[in-house]
Amino acid sequence: MSFSMRLSQMDALPSIPKLEYGRTLGQGSFAIVKSASFKDDPAKLVAVKLIHKKYALKSGLSTSQVSREVNIQAYCSNHPNVTKLYDANEDPNWLYLIMELADNGDLFDKIEPDVGVDDTVAHFFFCQLLSAVRYIHGQGVAHRDIKPENILLDSRGNLKLADFGLACVFQKNGKKRLVNTPCGSPPYMAPEVAYSTTYDAELSDLWSCAILLYVLLSGQTPWDEPTEYDPDFVNFLQQRGKLISGPWGKFSPSALSLLRAVLKPNPANRITVSDVMDHRWVMKENPLANPNDGLCQDSGLLAKKLLSNLNVGLDSEDKKYQNLLFSINNRENHQTNAPSTQPQMLGVIDDIWSNTKDNFAGSDCVFPATQQPLSEHSRQKTEVKLGESTPEDQIIRLVSKDPAILQFINQGQRPINTGDVFTADVGIFSERFTRFFSILDLENLVSILMESLTKIGVKGDQRLQTQQEKYLEFIPEDDQSVYIPIRAWDRRRMALVGNIRISQLIPNLTLRKVEFIKSKGDPLEWRLLFKTVTVLSKHAVYIETNL
Repeated sequence: MSFSMRLSQMDALPSIPKLEYGRTLGQGSFAIVKSASFKDDPAKLVAVKLIHKKYALKSGLSTSQVSREVNIQAYCSNHPNVTKLYDANEDPNWLYLIMELADNGDLFDKIEPDVGVDDTVAHFFFCQLLSAVRYIHGQGVAHRDIKPENILLDSRGNLKLADFGLACVFQKNGKKRLVNTPCGSPPYMAPEVAYSTTYDAELSDLWSCAILLYVLLSGQTPWDEPTEYDPDFVNFLQQRGKLISGPWGKFSPSALSLLRAVLKPNPANRITVSDVMDHRWVMKENPLANPNDGLCQDSGLLAKKLLSNLNVGLDSEDKKYQNLLFSINNRENHQTNAPSTQPQMLGVIDDIWSNTKDNFAGSDCVFPATQQPLSEHSRQKTEVKLGESTPEDQIIRLVSKDPAILQFINQGQRPINTGDVFTADVGIFSERFTRFFSILDLENLVSILMESLTKIGVKGDQRLQTQQEKYLEFIPEDDQSVYIPIRAWDRRRMALVGNIRISQLIPNLTLRKVEFIKSKGDPLEWRLLFKTVTVLSKHAVYIETNL
Protein backbone atom coordinates (compact mmCIF):
# COMPACT_ATOMS: atom_id res chain seq x y z
CA MET A 1 0.00 0.00 0.00
CA SER A 2 1.30 3.46 -0.88
CA PHE A 3 1.29 5.73 2.13
CA SER A 4 0.83 8.82 -0.02
CA MET A 5 -2.77 7.61 0.09
CA ARG A 6 -4.01 7.82 3.66
CA LEU A 7 -6.33 5.25 5.19
CA SER A 8 -8.80 7.97 6.17
CA GLN A 9 -8.94 9.12 2.53
CA MET A 10 -9.80 5.63 1.26
CA ASP A 11 -12.85 5.06 3.46
CA ALA A 12 -14.65 7.67 5.50
CA LEU A 13 -13.97 7.38 9.21
CA PRO A 14 -16.96 6.29 11.27
CA SER A 15 -19.03 8.97 12.91
CA ILE A 16 -18.87 8.45 16.67
CA PRO A 17 -21.69 9.97 18.73
CA LYS A 18 -20.64 12.77 21.09
CA LEU A 19 -17.04 12.78 19.80
CA GLU A 20 -15.24 15.11 17.43
CA TYR A 21 -12.00 13.92 15.83
CA GLY A 22 -8.82 15.88 16.41
CA ARG A 23 -5.47 15.46 14.73
CA THR A 24 -3.97 12.19 13.63
CA LEU A 25 -1.62 10.85 16.29
CA GLY A 26 -0.46 7.79 14.42
CA GLN A 27 -1.09 5.59 11.42
CA GLY A 28 0.16 2.15 10.54
CA SER A 29 -0.39 -0.23 7.65
CA PHE A 30 -3.93 -1.02 8.80
CA ALA A 31 -4.68 1.29 11.73
CA ILE A 32 -4.91 4.96 12.49
CA VAL A 33 -4.96 6.66 15.90
CA LYS A 34 -6.64 10.01 16.35
CA SER A 35 -7.28 12.24 19.30
CA ALA A 36 -10.90 13.12 19.91
CA SER A 37 -12.75 15.47 22.21
CA PHE A 38 -16.25 15.35 23.62
CA LYS A 39 -18.53 17.81 21.87
CA ASP A 40 -20.04 18.96 25.16
CA ASP A 41 -16.63 19.13 26.89
CA PRO A 42 -13.80 19.93 24.41
CA ALA A 43 -11.19 19.85 27.18
CA LYS A 44 -11.78 16.13 27.72
CA LEU A 45 -9.63 14.11 25.31
CA VAL A 46 -9.55 10.45 24.41
CA ALA A 47 -7.59 8.35 21.94
CA VAL A 48 -9.49 6.58 19.18
CA LYS A 49 -7.75 3.63 17.53
CA LEU A 50 -9.35 2.78 14.19
CA ILE A 51 -8.51 -0.52 12.50
CA HIS A 52 -9.24 -0.89 8.79
CA LYS A 53 -10.71 -4.38 8.50
CA LYS A 54 -9.63 -5.13 4.94
CA TYR A 55 -6.03 -4.01 5.38
CA ALA A 56 -5.76 -5.71 8.77
CA LEU A 57 -6.73 -8.97 7.10
CA LYS A 58 -4.19 -8.41 4.30
CA SER A 59 -1.52 -7.85 6.96
CA GLY A 60 -2.31 -11.20 8.57
CA LEU A 61 -4.43 -9.92 11.44
CA SER A 62 -7.74 -11.73 11.58
CA THR A 63 -10.95 -10.29 12.96
CA SER A 64 -10.83 -12.84 15.77
CA GLN A 65 -7.35 -11.65 16.80
CA VAL A 66 -8.49 -8.05 16.92
CA SER A 67 -11.57 -9.04 18.88
CA ARG A 68 -9.40 -10.95 21.35
CA GLU A 69 -7.29 -7.85 22.06
CA VAL A 70 -10.44 -5.76 22.51
CA ASN A 71 -11.99 -8.28 24.87
CA ILE A 72 -8.83 -8.64 26.96
CA GLN A 73 -8.36 -4.87 27.18
CA ALA A 74 -11.98 -4.40 28.22
CA TYR A 75 -11.73 -7.21 30.76
CA CYS A 76 -8.66 -5.60 32.36
CA SER A 77 -9.77 -1.95 32.32
CA ASN A 78 -11.11 -1.73 35.85
CA HIS A 79 -7.86 -0.77 37.55
CA PRO A 80 -6.34 2.71 38.06
CA ASN A 81 -2.94 1.58 36.77
CA VAL A 82 -4.21 0.03 33.53
CA THR A 83 -5.21 2.10 30.49
CA LYS A 84 -8.97 2.04 30.17
CA LEU A 85 -10.99 0.96 27.18
CA TYR A 86 -14.16 3.06 27.22
CA ASP A 87 -15.95 1.62 24.23
CA ALA A 88 -15.51 -0.36 21.03
CA ASN A 89 -17.66 -0.62 17.95
CA GLU A 90 -17.51 -1.06 14.21
CA ASP A 91 -18.96 -0.11 10.86
CA PRO A 92 -18.58 -1.96 7.53
CA ASN A 93 -14.99 -0.73 7.06
CA TRP A 94 -13.63 0.09 10.50
CA LEU A 95 -13.33 -1.35 13.99
CA TYR A 96 -12.67 1.40 16.53
CA LEU A 97 -11.58 1.52 20.16
CA ILE A 98 -12.15 4.56 22.37
CA MET A 99 -9.38 4.56 24.94
CA GLU A 100 -7.90 6.58 27.74
CA LEU A 101 -5.31 9.11 26.58
CA ALA A 102 -2.30 9.02 28.91
CA ASP A 103 -1.70 12.75 29.25
CA ASN A 104 1.93 12.57 30.31
CA GLY A 105 3.20 10.01 27.81
CA ASP A 106 6.08 7.63 28.43
CA LEU A 107 7.44 7.32 31.95
CA PHE A 108 10.87 6.32 30.75
CA ASP A 109 11.57 9.40 28.62
CA LYS A 110 11.66 11.24 31.95
CA ILE A 111 14.40 8.99 33.34
CA GLU A 112 18.08 9.70 32.81
CA PRO A 113 19.99 6.99 30.89
CA ASP A 114 22.68 5.27 32.99
CA VAL A 115 21.45 7.16 36.07
CA GLY A 116 17.87 6.18 36.80
CA VAL A 117 15.77 7.55 39.65
CA ASP A 118 16.13 7.48 43.41
CA ASP A 119 14.86 4.61 45.53
CA THR A 120 11.64 6.43 46.50
CA VAL A 121 10.55 7.08 42.91
CA ALA A 122 11.52 3.56 41.79
CA HIS A 123 9.54 2.09 44.68
CA PHE A 124 6.49 4.23 43.85
CA PHE A 125 6.32 3.19 40.20
CA PHE A 126 7.25 -0.45 40.82
CA CYS A 127 4.48 -0.83 43.37
CA GLN A 128 1.95 0.62 40.93
CA LEU A 129 3.18 -1.70 38.18
CA LEU A 130 3.01 -4.64 40.56
CA SER A 131 -0.54 -3.68 41.51
CA ALA A 132 -1.57 -3.60 37.83
CA VAL A 133 0.09 -6.93 37.08
CA ARG A 134 -1.41 -8.62 40.13
CA TYR A 135 -4.82 -7.35 39.01
CA ILE A 136 -4.62 -8.63 35.43
CA HIS A 137 -3.19 -11.95 36.63
CA GLY A 138 -6.19 -12.20 38.92
CA GLN A 139 -8.32 -11.84 35.79
CA GLY A 140 -6.44 -14.77 34.26
CA VAL A 141 -4.57 -12.51 31.82
CA ALA A 142 -0.82 -12.19 31.27
CA HIS A 143 0.52 -9.10 29.51
CA ARG A 144 3.63 -10.72 27.94
CA ASP A 145 5.09 -7.42 26.71
CA ILE A 146 6.01 -5.46 29.83
CA LYS A 147 8.67 -2.95 28.77
CA PRO A 148 9.25 0.83 28.93
CA GLU A 149 7.29 1.51 25.72
CA ASN A 150 4.16 0.21 27.42
CA ILE A 151 4.51 2.15 30.67
CA LEU A 152 2.71 5.50 30.53
CA LEU A 153 1.77 8.28 32.95
CA ASP A 154 -1.52 10.03 33.57
CA SER A 155 -1.93 13.72 34.37
CA ARG A 156 -1.14 13.19 38.07
CA GLY A 157 1.94 11.05 37.49
CA ASN A 158 0.34 7.65 38.06
CA LEU A 159 1.62 4.68 36.08
CA LYS A 160 -0.54 3.17 33.33
CA LEU A 161 0.14 -0.28 31.88
CA ALA A 162 -0.74 -0.14 28.17
CA ASP A 163 -0.93 -2.19 24.97
CA PHE A 164 -2.50 -5.62 25.37
CA GLY A 165 -1.74 -6.66 21.80
CA LEU A 166 0.35 -9.66 22.93
CA ALA A 167 -1.66 -10.48 26.06
CA CYS A 168 -3.14 -13.92 26.56
CA VAL A 169 -5.60 -15.69 28.82
CA PHE A 170 -3.65 -18.28 30.81
CA GLN A 171 -6.37 -19.18 33.30
CA LYS A 172 -10.09 -19.69 32.85
CA ASN A 173 -12.65 -21.19 35.20
CA GLY A 174 -9.89 -22.02 37.64
CA LYS A 175 -7.87 -24.01 35.09
CA LYS A 176 -4.38 -22.71 34.41
CA ARG A 177 -2.40 -23.48 31.27
CA LEU A 178 1.14 -22.96 30.08
CA VAL A 179 1.60 -20.78 26.99
CA ASN A 180 3.92 -21.42 24.07
CA THR A 181 4.23 -18.26 21.96
CA PRO A 182 7.54 -16.39 22.44
CA CYS A 183 6.63 -12.76 23.05
CA GLY A 184 8.28 -9.58 24.18
CA SER A 185 11.40 -7.51 23.75
CA PRO A 186 14.70 -9.41 24.29
CA PRO A 187 16.15 -7.18 27.06
CA TYR A 188 12.96 -7.61 29.13
CA MET A 189 11.87 -11.17 28.39
CA ALA A 190 12.45 -14.06 30.77
CA PRO A 191 14.98 -16.74 29.77
CA GLU A 192 12.33 -19.46 29.59
CA VAL A 193 10.53 -17.45 26.90
CA ALA A 194 13.68 -17.59 24.79
CA TYR A 195 14.51 -21.25 25.49
CA SER A 196 11.38 -23.21 26.36
CA THR A 197 8.56 -24.51 24.21
CA THR A 198 6.09 -23.70 27.00
CA TYR A 199 6.28 -21.35 29.96
CA ASP A 200 4.33 -19.93 32.89
CA ALA A 201 3.16 -16.49 31.70
CA GLU A 202 2.64 -15.23 35.27
CA LEU A 203 6.26 -15.84 36.21
CA SER A 204 7.61 -14.47 32.93
CA ASP A 205 5.62 -11.24 33.48
CA LEU A 206 7.16 -10.97 36.94
CA TRP A 207 10.67 -11.32 35.50
CA SER A 208 9.92 -8.40 33.15
CA CYS A 209 8.73 -6.32 36.11
CA ALA A 210 12.04 -6.97 37.88
CA ILE A 211 14.01 -5.89 34.80
CA LEU A 212 11.97 -2.69 34.75
CA LEU A 213 12.85 -2.12 38.41
CA TYR A 214 16.52 -2.57 37.54
CA VAL A 215 16.13 0.02 34.76
CA LEU A 216 14.34 2.45 37.08
CA LEU A 217 17.17 2.23 39.60
CA SER A 218 20.06 2.30 37.12
CA GLY A 219 18.89 3.82 33.84
CA GLN A 220 20.01 0.77 31.86
CA THR A 221 19.14 -2.88 31.27
CA PRO A 222 21.36 -5.58 32.80
CA TRP A 223 21.83 -7.35 29.44
CA ASP A 224 20.79 -7.33 25.79
CA GLU A 225 19.01 -10.66 25.98
CA PRO A 226 18.76 -13.56 28.47
CA THR A 227 20.64 -16.08 26.34
CA GLU A 228 24.02 -17.81 26.25
CA TYR A 229 25.08 -15.41 23.50
CA ASP A 230 25.01 -12.42 25.83
CA PRO A 231 28.19 -12.02 27.94
CA ASP A 232 26.44 -9.96 30.63
CA PHE A 233 23.77 -12.60 31.12
CA VAL A 234 26.37 -15.39 31.08
CA ASN A 235 28.28 -13.55 33.81
CA PHE A 236 25.03 -13.24 35.78
CA LEU A 237 24.55 -17.01 35.52
CA GLN A 238 28.14 -17.78 36.47
CA GLN A 239 27.88 -15.57 39.55
CA ARG A 240 24.50 -17.12 40.42
CA GLY A 241 22.92 -13.70 40.36
CA LYS A 242 25.12 -12.37 43.15
CA LEU A 243 26.78 -9.57 41.21
CA ILE A 244 28.12 -6.57 43.12
CA SER A 245 29.87 -4.69 40.32
CA GLY A 246 28.39 -1.90 38.22
CA PRO A 247 24.80 -0.88 39.01
CA TRP A 248 24.27 -3.99 41.15
CA GLY A 249 26.61 -2.55 43.76
CA LYS A 250 24.68 0.73 43.99
CA PHE A 251 21.27 -0.66 44.91
CA SER A 252 20.04 -0.66 48.49
CA PRO A 253 20.37 -4.06 50.21
CA SER A 254 16.60 -4.40 50.35
CA ALA A 255 16.04 -3.62 46.66
CA LEU A 256 18.93 -5.90 45.72
CA SER A 257 17.46 -8.81 47.65
CA LEU A 258 14.16 -8.37 45.81
CA LEU A 259 15.85 -8.34 42.41
CA ARG A 260 17.81 -11.48 43.25
CA ALA A 261 14.67 -13.26 44.45
CA VAL A 262 12.76 -12.54 41.23
CA LEU A 263 15.57 -12.87 38.69
CA LYS A 264 15.97 -16.61 39.07
CA PRO A 265 16.68 -18.15 35.64
CA ASN A 266 14.80 -21.28 36.65
CA PRO A 267 11.16 -20.15 37.03
CA ALA A 268 10.57 -22.92 39.57
CA ASN A 269 12.90 -21.05 41.94
CA ARG A 270 11.34 -17.63 41.30
CA ILE A 271 9.16 -16.02 43.94
CA THR A 272 5.54 -15.23 43.03
CA VAL A 273 3.71 -11.91 42.79
CA SER A 274 2.23 -12.52 46.25
CA ASP A 275 5.72 -13.09 47.66
CA VAL A 276 6.89 -9.85 46.06
CA MET A 277 3.96 -7.96 47.61
CA ASP A 278 5.11 -9.19 51.02
CA HIS A 279 8.78 -8.29 50.48
CA ARG A 280 10.13 -5.73 52.95
CA TRP A 281 11.23 -3.33 50.20
CA VAL A 282 7.74 -3.31 48.66
CA MET A 283 5.99 -3.08 52.04
CA LYS A 284 7.72 0.13 53.16
CA GLU A 285 5.85 3.44 53.21
CA ASN A 286 6.32 5.95 50.41
CA PRO A 287 5.70 9.72 50.72
CA LEU A 288 4.56 9.83 47.08
CA ALA A 289 1.82 7.23 47.47
CA ASN A 290 -1.56 7.51 49.14
CA PRO A 291 -1.51 4.72 51.75
CA ASN A 292 -5.10 3.76 50.91
CA ASP A 293 -4.91 3.24 47.16
CA GLY A 294 -1.24 3.67 46.21
CA LEU A 295 -1.98 6.56 43.84
CA CYS A 296 0.15 9.67 43.74
CA GLN A 297 -0.61 12.07 46.57
CA ASP A 298 2.10 14.63 45.82
CA SER A 299 2.53 15.32 42.11
CA GLY A 300 4.79 18.29 42.77
CA LEU A 301 7.25 16.20 44.79
CA LEU A 302 7.20 13.47 42.13
CA ALA A 303 7.93 16.03 39.42
CA LYS A 304 10.83 17.51 41.36
CA LYS A 305 12.33 14.09 41.99
CA LEU A 306 12.07 13.12 38.33
CA LEU A 307 13.52 16.46 37.24
CA SER A 308 16.39 16.28 39.70
CA ASN A 309 18.22 13.58 37.74
CA LEU A 310 17.47 14.83 34.22
CA ASN A 311 20.51 16.55 32.78
CA VAL A 312 21.77 17.44 29.32
CA GLY A 313 25.33 18.68 29.77
CA LEU A 314 25.87 21.01 26.83
CA ASP A 315 29.41 21.75 28.01
CA SER A 316 30.31 18.07 27.95
CA GLU A 317 33.00 16.99 25.52
CA ASP A 318 32.44 13.31 26.26
CA LYS A 319 32.40 11.43 22.94
CA LYS A 320 31.47 8.05 24.47
CA TYR A 321 27.86 7.96 23.33
CA GLN A 322 28.58 9.62 20.00
CA ASN A 323 31.19 7.03 19.09
CA LEU A 324 29.12 4.16 20.50
CA LEU A 325 25.99 5.11 18.55
CA PHE A 326 28.01 5.68 15.39
CA SER A 327 29.53 2.22 15.74
CA ILE A 328 26.15 0.58 16.37
CA ASN A 329 24.38 2.34 13.51
CA ASN A 330 27.05 1.34 11.03
CA ARG A 331 26.86 -2.38 11.79
CA GLU A 332 25.49 -4.58 9.09
CA ASN A 333 23.84 -7.10 11.39
CA HIS A 334 21.52 -6.13 14.23
CA GLN A 335 19.88 -9.50 14.79
CA THR A 336 19.40 -10.81 18.30
CA ASN A 337 19.37 -14.47 19.28
CA ALA A 338 16.26 -14.20 21.41
CA PRO A 339 12.88 -14.35 19.69
CA SER A 340 10.94 -11.11 19.57
CA THR A 341 7.30 -10.93 18.60
CA GLN A 342 6.55 -7.25 18.23
CA PRO A 343 3.74 -5.52 16.36
CA GLN A 344 5.08 -3.83 13.23
CA MET A 345 4.50 -0.09 13.04
CA LEU A 346 4.64 0.71 9.35
CA GLY A 347 4.68 3.98 7.38
CA VAL A 348 2.88 6.68 9.27
CA ILE A 349 2.19 10.17 8.01
CA ASP A 350 1.05 13.13 10.09
CA ASP A 351 -1.79 15.43 9.01
CA ILE A 352 0.52 18.39 8.43
CA TRP A 353 3.19 16.25 6.86
CA SER A 354 0.78 14.74 4.35
CA ASN A 355 0.28 18.17 2.84
CA THR A 356 3.91 18.39 1.80
CA LYS A 357 5.41 16.85 -1.34
CA ASP A 358 5.55 13.16 -2.15
CA ASN A 359 9.16 12.85 -1.01
CA PHE A 360 7.88 12.38 2.53
CA ALA A 361 5.52 9.53 1.64
CA GLY A 362 6.54 6.11 2.89
CA SER A 363 8.68 7.24 5.80
CA ASP A 364 8.30 5.20 8.97
CA CYS A 365 7.45 8.15 11.20
CA VAL A 366 4.70 7.54 13.70
CA PHE A 367 3.07 9.92 16.14
CA PRO A 368 2.51 8.12 19.44
CA ALA A 369 -1.01 8.13 20.79
CA THR A 370 0.29 8.66 24.31
CA GLN A 371 0.97 12.36 23.96
CA GLN A 372 -1.56 15.12 24.50
CA PRO A 373 -1.66 17.23 21.32
CA LEU A 374 -1.39 21.00 21.41
CA SER A 375 -4.79 22.34 20.44
CA GLU A 376 -5.50 25.55 18.56
CA HIS A 377 -7.39 26.68 21.65
CA SER A 378 -4.21 26.30 23.74
CA ARG A 379 -2.18 28.16 21.13
CA GLN A 380 -4.64 31.08 21.10
CA LYS A 381 -4.60 31.24 24.92
CA THR A 382 -0.81 31.50 24.80
CA GLU A 383 -0.98 34.33 22.27
CA VAL A 384 -3.47 36.25 24.41
CA LYS A 385 -1.31 35.85 27.53
CA LEU A 386 1.73 37.21 25.71
CA GLY A 387 -0.18 40.34 24.78
CA GLU A 388 1.88 43.14 23.33
CA SER A 389 5.23 42.15 24.83
CA THR A 390 8.43 42.64 22.87
CA PRO A 391 9.70 39.56 20.99
CA GLU A 392 12.50 39.17 23.54
CA ASP A 393 10.02 39.29 26.42
CA GLN A 394 7.78 36.78 24.69
CA ILE A 395 10.65 34.34 24.22
CA ILE A 396 11.77 34.63 27.84
CA ARG A 397 8.23 34.22 29.11
CA LEU A 398 7.56 31.13 27.00
CA VAL A 399 10.86 29.43 27.76
CA SER A 400 11.11 30.27 31.45
CA LYS A 401 7.82 28.54 32.25
CA ASP A 402 8.74 25.32 30.49
CA PRO A 403 10.02 22.65 32.93
CA ALA A 404 12.01 20.96 30.16
CA ILE A 405 14.62 23.74 30.21
CA LEU A 406 15.69 22.72 33.72
CA GLN A 407 17.49 19.69 32.27
CA PHE A 408 19.93 22.06 30.53
CA ILE A 409 20.82 23.90 33.75
CA ASN A 410 23.41 22.51 36.16
CA GLN A 411 22.00 21.31 39.47
CA GLY A 412 23.66 24.05 41.49
CA GLN A 413 22.29 26.78 39.24
CA ARG A 414 18.69 25.63 39.10
CA PRO A 415 16.08 27.80 40.82
CA ILE A 416 15.20 26.60 44.30
CA ASN A 417 11.43 26.61 43.79
CA THR A 418 11.13 24.47 40.66
CA GLY A 419 7.52 23.83 41.61
CA ASP A 420 6.64 27.17 40.04
CA VAL A 421 6.94 25.66 36.57
CA PHE A 422 3.94 23.41 37.26
CA THR A 423 0.31 24.42 37.51
CA ALA A 424 -2.51 22.55 39.16
CA ASP A 425 -4.73 22.31 36.08
CA VAL A 426 -2.29 20.61 33.69
CA GLY A 427 -0.26 17.42 33.71
CA ILE A 428 3.18 17.47 35.28
CA PHE A 429 4.83 16.49 32.03
CA SER A 430 2.10 17.21 29.49
CA GLU A 431 4.72 17.38 26.76
CA ARG A 432 7.67 15.08 26.15
CA PHE A 433 10.98 16.08 27.74
CA THR A 434 13.02 15.17 24.68
CA ARG A 435 12.89 18.73 23.39
CA PHE A 436 14.72 22.04 23.34
CA PHE A 437 14.19 25.59 22.08
CA SER A 438 16.12 27.43 19.39
CA ILE A 439 16.14 30.95 17.95
CA LEU A 440 18.12 30.03 14.84
CA ASP A 441 16.61 30.45 11.41
CA LEU A 442 15.12 27.27 10.03
CA GLU A 443 17.78 26.57 7.41
CA ASN A 444 20.68 26.75 9.88
CA LEU A 445 18.78 24.76 12.48
CA VAL A 446 18.01 21.94 10.05
CA SER A 447 21.61 21.96 8.84
CA ILE A 448 23.00 21.57 12.38
CA LEU A 449 20.58 18.78 13.28
CA MET A 450 21.27 16.79 10.13
CA GLU A 451 25.02 17.14 10.62
CA SER A 452 24.66 15.87 14.20
CA LEU A 453 22.61 12.88 13.06
CA THR A 454 25.31 12.04 10.54
CA LYS A 455 27.93 12.10 13.31
CA ILE A 456 26.15 9.28 15.14
CA GLY A 457 25.58 7.28 11.97
CA VAL A 458 21.83 7.86 11.71
CA LYS A 459 20.84 7.62 8.08
CA GLY A 460 17.38 9.16 8.20
CA ASP A 461 15.62 9.15 4.84
CA GLN A 462 18.23 8.38 2.22
CA ARG A 463 16.42 10.38 -0.43
CA LEU A 464 16.64 13.49 1.72
CA GLN A 465 19.95 12.83 3.46
CA THR A 466 22.00 13.00 0.26
CA GLN A 467 21.29 16.62 -0.37
CA GLN A 468 20.33 19.11 2.32
CA GLU A 469 19.20 21.67 -0.23
CA LYS A 470 16.78 19.11 -1.65
CA TYR A 471 15.31 18.58 1.81
CA LEU A 472 14.84 22.29 2.37
CA GLU A 473 12.89 22.57 -0.88
CA PHE A 474 10.04 20.74 0.81
CA ILE A 475 9.66 22.94 3.87
CA PRO A 476 6.00 24.01 4.05
CA GLU A 477 5.44 27.59 2.97
CA ASP A 478 3.67 28.48 6.20
CA ASP A 479 6.87 27.60 8.11
CA GLN A 480 4.83 26.00 10.89
CA SER A 481 6.21 22.47 11.22
CA VAL A 482 9.12 20.60 9.69
CA TYR A 483 9.92 16.92 10.23
CA ILE A 484 13.25 15.08 9.99
CA PRO A 485 12.74 11.28 9.95
CA ILE A 486 15.00 9.08 12.10
CA ARG A 487 15.75 5.37 11.91
CA ALA A 488 18.44 4.12 14.26
CA TRP A 489 19.57 1.27 16.52
CA ASP A 490 19.96 1.56 20.27
CA ARG A 491 22.67 0.14 22.53
CA ARG A 492 20.76 -3.14 22.84
CA ARG A 493 20.50 -3.54 19.04
CA MET A 494 16.79 -2.74 19.09
CA ALA A 495 15.17 -0.45 16.52
CA LEU A 496 14.47 3.22 17.19
CA VAL A 497 12.08 5.00 14.83
CA GLY A 498 10.74 8.52 15.06
CA ASN A 499 11.31 12.04 13.89
CA ILE A 500 12.47 15.48 14.90
CA ARG A 501 9.67 18.02 14.70
CA ILE A 502 10.60 21.70 14.42
CA SER A 503 7.68 24.02 15.03
CA GLN A 504 7.01 27.70 15.59
CA LEU A 505 5.26 28.39 18.87
CA ILE A 506 3.84 31.76 17.87
CA PRO A 507 3.63 33.21 14.33
CA ASN A 508 6.30 35.82 13.55
CA LEU A 509 8.33 34.82 16.62
CA THR A 510 11.84 33.49 16.00
CA LEU A 511 11.54 30.95 18.82
CA ARG A 512 11.15 27.35 17.64
CA LYS A 513 10.52 24.15 19.56
CA VAL A 514 12.59 21.12 18.54
CA GLU A 515 10.97 17.86 19.65
CA PHE A 516 12.34 14.35 19.31
CA ILE A 517 9.20 12.24 18.83
CA LYS A 518 9.58 8.48 19.23
CA SER A 519 7.25 6.14 17.38
CA LYS A 520 8.98 2.83 18.05
CA GLY A 521 11.63 1.76 20.52
CA ASP A 522 12.75 2.02 24.13
CA PRO A 523 11.97 5.52 25.53
CA LEU A 524 15.15 5.44 27.64
CA GLU A 525 17.29 4.73 24.59
CA TRP A 526 15.39 7.39 22.63
CA ARG A 527 16.29 9.88 25.33
CA LEU A 528 19.94 8.86 25.02
CA LEU A 529 19.76 9.55 21.28
CA PHE A 530 18.11 12.91 22.02
CA LYS A 531 20.83 13.85 24.49
CA THR A 532 23.62 12.88 22.13
CA VAL A 533 22.19 14.80 19.17
CA THR A 534 21.39 17.80 21.37
CA VAL A 535 24.93 18.01 22.76
CA LEU A 536 26.29 17.80 19.22
CA SER A 537 23.83 20.56 18.25
CA LYS A 538 24.52 22.68 21.33
CA HIS A 539 25.05 25.88 19.35
CA ALA A 540 21.43 25.67 18.27
CA VAL A 541 20.01 25.32 21.80
CA TYR A 542 18.47 28.37 23.46
CA ILE A 543 18.62 28.44 27.25
CA GLU A 544 17.05 31.02 29.54
CA THR A 545 18.67 30.82 32.98
CA ASN A 546 16.94 33.86 34.50
CA LEU A 547 13.99 31.96 35.94
